[in-house]
Amino acid sequence: LRLGEGSALGTLCVLDRQPRTLTARQLDGLQMLARHIVRELRLRRDLAEARRQVAPERLPVQPGELLQGRWRLVRPIGEGSVGVVFEAYERSGARVALKFLRPAWMVHRLVVERFVREARILTRISSPHVSRILDVGNLPDARGNIPFLVMEYLEGTDLEAVRRRSDRVPWPRVVAWALDLCAALTEIHALDIVHRDLKPSNVFLSQGDDGTEVIKLVDFGIAKETIPASEEPLTEVDRLLGSVPYMSPEQLKSSRDVDARSDLWSLGVLLHELLTGQLPFPGETVLAICATVLSRPPLPMRASGVELPAGLESIVRRCLQREPGERYASAQALAEALRPLLRDPRAAS
Repeated sequence: LRLGEGSALGTLCVLDRQPRTLTARQLDGLQMLARHIVRELRLRRDLAEARRQVAPERLPVQPGELLQGRWRLVRPIGEGSVGVVFEAYERSGARVALKFLRPAWMVHRLVVERFVREARILTRISSPHVSRILDVGNLPDARGNIPFLVMEYLEGTDLEAVRRRSDRVPWPRVVAWALDLCAALTEIHALDIVHRDLKPSNVFLSQGDDGTEVIKLVDFGIAKETIPASEEPLTEVDRLLGSVPYMSPEQLKSSRDVDARSDLWSLGVLLHELLTGQLPFPGETVLAICATVLSRPPLPMRASGVELPAGLESIVRRCLQREPGERYASAQALAEALRPLLRDPRAAS
């Protein structure tokens, strides 16, 4: 099935009039494909509508401009589907990053609310392994007040770039990164927040003041606050988002019905990929990946030829248990299982 621009979602079987009995796996596959078709069509509709109403898309700021008398913009340093990030300097000389909502999304109220919600979430988090927010503001424009976040400036690279440069990362380094991520997740989960988009491009590798590597978890744009009153208004938009190869089985079925253990699944996928150079649940289309996640075990890590402590492989495998109750109960429990490996690679739990 293709939805324009060569975007293949999967294969759709057309049933004839003869009664047939579908297996649970076949029914799951058809339902999953139908949901993703609806999500894709909604997202394309929203993007097309935004582009019709705002063309061309331009931020009303330019490099070199002094924004609101406080921040001197230097250059754009990153962009995504929703936001654009600029390097900037405060009047004090401090280097910061300003993240602006793309003007095209100003017509979509729920996206604007989600962008603002990211700021609210980040102000609640103090972990050194989560990107810090320093201030928030609005940029007056004919299209409305464009919100922006002032964040700490991170020097380094994300793990997606690391993954592209090297098929496999030495396991002691990966375990050290995982411990930093567990520290971040422990704090955000204690605040009743689920990240829901843990993947290589949302994990930033920076340097501490002492020159050591420091992991920073970024982009809380689709994070879920498990306080019911704050979740309901943004559900419809959140259904469109997430990175399928890193999504837990329960998140694939419904992004509303996830808890902290879904983030542990995503971390397990990330660890498997960094250690072996391949995803644990491969597939060439969205449907193929979904079917693999829902019905097959992860690829054995040792099949990739990489030498790993036996304990590490069992830890990753436990993160990737299809039933949430069979995974680690918390990020802290996962960290306690990982930490002994750095002292003794033969350790297992």
